[in-house]
Amino acid sequence: MERQDSRRFWGAFTLILLAAFALRAAACRGELWLDEVLSLHTAAGAGSLGGFLRNIAGKNSHAVTVLWMFLVGDTPRWWVYRLPSLLAGCLLVPLAAWPLRRQAGDRAALAAAALFGLSFFALTYASEARAYAGLMLHSLLVYRLAEEQERRPGPAVDWSLGACLLGGALWQPVFIFAWGACALWAFAAGRPRASAFRMLALPGAAAAAALASGFHVTSAAAAADTRLEVLWRFLVAAFALPGPPALQLVLALALGAAVAASFVRRPEFESKSLAQLRFFLCAAPIAGVLVAPVLSLFPRYFSAALPPLYLSVLYGLLATAGPLRRGAGVLGLALLASNAAADRAFLRDGRGHYLEALRWMAEHSPPGRTIRWVTDHPYRNGTLVAFYARFVPEAAFEQVPDSALGARPAPWGIIHQIEDDEYRSPPPVIVVAPYRYRYVRTFAKSGLSGFRWHLYGLTPP
Repeated sequence: MERQDSRRFWGAFTLILLAAFALRAAACRGELWLDEVLSLHTAAGAGSLGGFLRNIAGKNSHAVTVLWMFLVGDTPRWWVYRLPSLLAGCLLVPLAAWPLRRQAGDRAALAAAALFGLSFFALTYASEARAYAGLMLHSLLVYRLAEEQERRPGPAVDWSLGACLLGGALWQPVFIFAWGACALWAFAAGRPRASAFRMLALPGAAAAAALASGFHVTSAAAAADTRLEVLWRFLVAAFALPGPPALQLVLALALGAAVAASFVRRPEFESKSLAQLRFFLCAAPIAGVLVAPVLSLFPRYFSAALPPLYLSVLYGLLATAGPLRRGAGVLGLALLASNAAADRAFLRDGRGHYLEALRWMAEHSPPGRTIRWVTDHPYRNGTLVAFYARFVPEAAFEQVPDSALGARPAPWGIIHQIEDDEYRSPPPVIVVAPYRYRYVRTFAKSGLSGFRWHLYGLTPP
């Protein structure tokens, strides 16, 4: 009987792992969006390893992915640039599930595998050539190494934990907040000084040196939403909360109750010290990003908080007993279903269809003539058009500033939309004085990254 149960577990776990890999691999096939293109520009402009180090310090803080782009070089197979994130995103699933099987049994392990495997947030960044999948992996690995530290304390585990903190910071310096979480934990849990030193000294010194040399935590850009609004958007995306805001709020409160239950009635296999670390790993990245002196703020900056947040929800649902147990099961299934629906939309629409849009413009323009276009955001859309135009050799594209339209109008207009709820449908007509443009077509995107492009055509006078 025990052998049969083991076979069932490994069969189910293998299916979940293969499904998670298939989802991530399929999502890697889409077009690069602006941030990935900018990372590629940083890698291409390096020229040498010394140039890479200078560029990464001054322009782009996603060291691991940019270094990978630098080593790969120019290739039209864009999915290759996303391989480090793909690997990190796939490793999340077994790292979340395997220890739980020993601690809480097969069902808990499969629930963890399903949650991390189907996660819309994890899928997005496990298929994107940026740092956020690496942040999630290292955040979860810190917690697992702390578990090992309690089981078998010793210098080797301490140094491994320090190396993990340093590795996360190499993916993106915002991981310094996870280092802060471990520092708080070492103090609150009364860790021996020697153990805390081995764990914190190396990544702390490296972070101080990097910041002194010009590393930046995030990029300075135009102001985004208020910080609490961005945190709410992170929570909505992290759990793929469906429906209108009222339903999202109800579900968020239910999930918040599960998180609270995970600390009030923590699992038997988790010590008080580990529960403290789980809290700090969840709270410190959120609090740190919220108070960081940055001009731009986006949900992806909270990535390091996702694994401990997922574990807290999972532990809270597992701790539910009595008449609420069935409700906890329904909530868990609803969570998986909403993430699966968001995954489906993301696989359909990706991060945008910029190359497809340029090819469509070329097909609907007179052959042999330069395609002139205006836009609502010259930098964002101009960067994307400049990158993808080389893949449309039959056409030449010219971006026209509004002030230079004069007597020769641009036949096309490109309007970009970042957030899905920015407006329900694009305006039927836009005016770029003195010309009017009518709406023609939308090239969709879905999820946290990329732009939805609305194409407009010049209205005849």
